[in-house]
Amino acid sequence: MTRLQTFLLCRSCEVLYPLELTEIDLPEAEAQACAEDLHVFRCEHRGHELEVVRRLPGASTYDRPVWDPMATEWFRVSSGQDTLLVRSWRESIDEPRRRKLQPGPPPSEHSSVEVDPALLRRALDRHFFPHALRARKLEQFLALVQELIQDVDPSSLEISFDDVEHANASFAPFPDELCDLLLLQCRAIFDESELQRVAEFIDSNQSAVGALAVRVYRQLAALTA
Repeated sequence: MTRLQTFLLCRSCEVLYPLELTEIDLPEAEAQACAEDLHVFRCEHRGHELEVVRRLPGASTYDRPVWDPMATEWFRVSSGQDTLLVRSWRESIDEPRRRKLQPGPPPSEHSSVEVDPALLRRALDRHFFPHALRARKLEQFLALVQELIQDVDPSSLEISFDDVEHANASFAPFPDELCDLLLLQCRAIFDESELQRVAEFIDSNQSAVGALAVRVYRQLAALTA
């Protein structure tokens, strides 16, 4: 799904047209069609209150996986001092996307941060192979990781990429500031001889594609009300 940044908003009708479609490198026929569509939009809304608005930083919210062309998207734009919520959707795969302001004030957004427990268990167990790591220690390590990420502010995480299988989910590295704290608290779980291997595991699995990667889920409150 193309991430457009600027739109022409008709305040009177609360509909938007993406300005960048006339600027990006499209085949000549498509570029001409977009330019004509923009001209039609301006003509249809002549005499209305038109203004340029820009998408605000931050992830969008979807009702389906992001790759699905039929997914409905919600995102925020800035208009002066106002923050506006936009709904983008299409009725069928053959129709262009439509964009309209969502009625009411922008809803609050709830986010949660999680790790994949099964993946983390398997990865740590494999890391210690051919030596066997006690199941109790695996569970204590997992519980410690989950405890540390409970208080992480999702907005502070640097998102690396979206989860293509789940709507409104993205992956981020395990926070740098928690790595040292995690290793420090592991001293109460692992023997001194095991700590070096644990340190190597944390270092090699911290990235957004590692076993310690965190998945950030986003949910707009208004969409579940």
